Amino acid sequence: MVRSLLLWFLLAAPALADEVELKNGNVLLGRVTDLGDSIRLERKGGSIVIPKSEIRAIRRGKLPEEIYQERLSTLADDDLEGHLSLARWCREQKLDKEAAGEFRRVLSIDPDQPEARISLGYRKVNGKWMTFGEIQEAKGLVKFRGKWILPAERDLQLALEKQKALEKELDKEVRKWLGRVAFHSEKVRSEAIERLAAIDDEFKSKHYVKALNAANREKRSFVIGELGRMKEPSAAKGLARRVVWDKYPELRSAALDALLATGHADSTLFLAAWLKEDSARPRIRAEEALGQFTDSRPLPALLTLLSRVTKTIRWLDQYRDMISKTLRGTLLLRDGRRIRIPPDLLLSLEGFDPRDRETLLRERDTLVATLRAITGRDFGENVTEWNKWYRGKKK
Repeated sequence: MVRSLLLWFLLAAPALADEVELKNGNVLLGRVTDLGDSIRLERKGGSIVIPKSEIRAIRRGKLPEEIYQERLSTLADDDLEGHLSLARWCREQKLDKEAAGEFRRVLSIDPDQPEARISLGYRKVNGKWMTFGEIQEAKGLVKFRGKWILPAERDLQLALEKQKALEKELDKEVRKWLGRVAFHSEKVRSEAIERLAAIDDEFKSKHYVKALNAANREKRSFVIGELGRMKEPSAAKGLARRVVWDKYPELRSAALDALLATGHADSTLFLAAWLKEDSARPRIRAEEALGQFTDSRPLPALLTLLSRVTKTIRWLDQYRDMISKTLRGTLLLRDGRRIRIPPDLLLSLEGFDPRDRETLLRERDTLVATLRAITGRDFGENVTEWNKWYRGKKK
């Protein structure tokens, strides 16, 4: 640490000051203060304490600031050349504050002195000395947060900052009151709904879209209705999910109404994404909802599903018939006796649940109804005719 400070003093010492010669041969410059067994060597920006046991000699000198004061005291107020010379000397000694003061004294004597003007940041424009700031102002610029810009740019930035602050405050308000629309207290709920109604929709929509996944039923119901009223396009994907997955039928129905109200161009694609589900329940809900639109883009997926469902139904029927014919409704025991098996027990023994077939029949009927609603055509469950018509439509 001491060694690095010594190096700093060697490199950054003033031109004239006290000289401290160390026993190792180094010479340090600064202002010496006697501390008894040691000295403090000071100059602008720092100081160092040196034990006297390490010092060979101290030679008193003057700091640049002291020399400046002495020279200044000898000059008359109207001595232009003297103050100009002193200003140059201060600049060489890195006494920037003192140099600026001397150049200003020069201008008080001769306002047109070019060296002083330039040193103080002036430039001559159309025969007139002007500071950089005056030049920028003449261009119609204003200084704003350290930069020179057009007034319109400043006003725009201030307006944007004001708008951002307003949005931040409104976001806070929306989160606060949206969290209270499901309170058990009717008074609190009513106040929350009233407060939210007073806030512009543009500040509420993103929070409402996020709340579509809220665990609370009442909150979901509230935002579904509001997003439908707003016709908020950004809500379409979340509403499509509610149509398929909400556990409450009335909320699924409300979500579909809201989705239709948004008029989002890709609403059907958001719904069609759920046609890939392994479970029949979300598929059927998505299929039913697609029947409320006239968008033909989901047709390939619906036709593929209809083909798969009808083939599965036929396979199950064939499998059931085959098992029935093979066993003929009887079970052969080891002693040769035959026991007649009830049909429902037979199917259960073979791992077939009649409810699976009922679900498939329901999905088949839903698919046919949806295809009919979208296309205005009716080929029933005849997949071949549906595909033939669709290929012709594409041409």
